Amino acid sequence: MKRYPVDSASAWWAAVKTVHPGDFIDFTRDVQLPADVTIPPGVTVDMGGHTVSPPTPDVNKPSGYRLFNVQAGDITIQNGTIAGAGWGVYTFYSCANITIRNVQFTDVRMAAIKLSALKGQRVDGIAIEDCTITATARPQTLIDLGPGAIGATSIQRVNINGPLGSDSNTACDGIAVEDGQGPISIENVDVTGVPGDGIDVKNSAPLVVKNVRVTGAIRNGIKLWCHSTADPGGAVAAASLSDATIKGCGLEGLVVAAGVVSVDRVAVESPTAAAGWGNGTGYPADITVRNSSFIRTGTSASWLMYTDGGDSRPLTEPAEVRFEDCTFWGGNTNNIFSPKTGNPQRGLSKTQALAGDWPPNFVRCVYAESAPVEEPPPVIPPPTPTAEQRITALEALYASQTQIMNVIADKLRVTEETLARVSAQASLAVSRWEALREALK
Repeated sequence: MKRYPVDSASAWWAAVKTVHPGDFIDFTRDVQLPADVTIPPGVTVDMGGHTVSPPTPDVNKPSGYRLFNVQAGDITIQNGTIAGAGWGVYTFYSCANITIRNVQFTDVRMAAIKLSALKGQRVDGIAIEDCTITATARPQTLIDLGPGAIGATSIQRVNINGPLGSDSNTACDGIAVEDGQGPISIENVDVTGVPGDGIDVKNSAPLVVKNVRVTGAIRNGIKLWCHSTADPGGAVAAASLSDATIKGCGLEGLVVAAGVVSVDRVAVESPTAAAGWGNGTGYPADITVRNSSFIRTGTSASWLMYTDGGDSRPLTEPAEVRFEDCTFWGGNTNNIFSPKTGNPQRGLSKTQALAGDWPPNFVRCVYAESAPVEEPPPVIPPPTPTAEQRITALEALYASQTQIMNVIADKLRVTEETLARVSAQASLAVSRWEALREALK
């Protein structure tokens, strides 16, 4: 393993051309880099707490230049800030093992992370940990995994802050996985104010979404499509959503479109429909909801929850939904549960709920006219480096500083040797001049 200190764009170019698998590129100061540089395979880029940025946006690229191309795979980017990039970290080719750890993406102009593969290819082994993302204006999806196939993925301890506003856009989610084909885990994530969905995942393998909060997404809060996109209506993935808070989103707070899904300890507060179960296009949906609350804050007298939305065709696979130990607050809402025509499950109105006439798929559930006052959920703190990460960063800084001092020492030694030669030559010249002057007397 070798470490290459980088304090300029030229030093970056030299390091990229020289490194081998297992080596580190260590930034020792803030640096503006050229756009679209492919990082060699097996390399760790450690920003050492510094800020790295692409060229400044201009008339040719008003939405920002791209920065780190990770198509080689087996690459780690960590410990610093990526500022003002169009795409901060990206690929369009089949690769594996991309780790992005303890990185703050600021002034994001399109996507912080854009990992996709061409048709028939796949990106696998994605780990995004301890990151914060803050967007400028209206970006693209901030963590955009797709539209190509995505394999095993872990997104942990991430804060996403989109531009607050009212301009709905389906291509501007907080986190999106378009064609998930491996196990996916999204945990300890906070998404605020994106123009699209907070979290939108289509997966054909096990999916875990846990301890997340979505606030103020202009479209849906959380949307899970847990089915095989290669064979819609075929193999159905299992998924779990737990310990989630969804508040103030513009469309549905929660949509579980398909799959065998367990929903547990979820609180949804929405001005429109709080939840939609199944999507009505032939994808099987078998959903169990436990220990959750659904609140409608809007004034229109519509439904609190519905089934099989999003398509006008007759149902071929009606969603099955069961509720256990759940609480509902409807405000002016007439209907708590409104199944689409063709779904055999019985609907539930406010009048029925108040009279205790609950359908059999509602077990130990409660309805109230107004929501209780609850303490806001704790904000996930910005990620801080672990002790191990701090030690690694200090070791990298020490190693880079040692290399720099060695270079300086080499230069000083060469300078001293040169001065000694010049001094000897000067002494010889003086002696010869003295001899010549004596000869001329």
